[in-house]
Amino acid sequence: MLLHAAAGGVGTFAVQLAVARGARVIATASEHNIDRLRSLDAEPVAYGEGPVDRVRCISPHRVDAVLDASGRSEISDSIELAGGPKRVLSLVAFATVDGIQVHTTEPGAGSSEALADVVALIGAGRLHIPVAGTHPWTKPRGHWR
Repeated sequence: MLLHAAAGGVGTFAVQLAVARGARVIATASEHNIDRLRSLDAEPVAYGEGPVDRVRCISPHRVDAVLDASGRSEISDSIELAGGPKRVLSLVAFATVDGIQVHTTEPGAGSSEALADVVALIGAGRLHIPVAGTHPWTKPRGHWR
């Protein structure tokens, strides 16, 4: 599986969920996030020129699936690497190319099972949520007597 924007909030979650299900994850991200992606058991590829060639160095044949959490210009490269648009899912590039899948949420469409899987992974210490910063909790003026 190829995952674009793997070091962002959605991408980090997706990498961990895919690895937990046994997927081999090739993950694109900025150079400064490469070590963090390796620590999540992904095979990182830094952004830059020639992404198709760099992914093919890791996976010489086509990738099984692509998850695009970026929405930048990776769609045409993703289609090439996946062997067509049917194995490309974008969370953000809604009107880019005919034939790619676009994620939509339908209430109740497996959401309780997916949530149970996520909670189990958190409980087992296998799903980590990076915290970029914290803010002190202060009582708003005029509230909470």
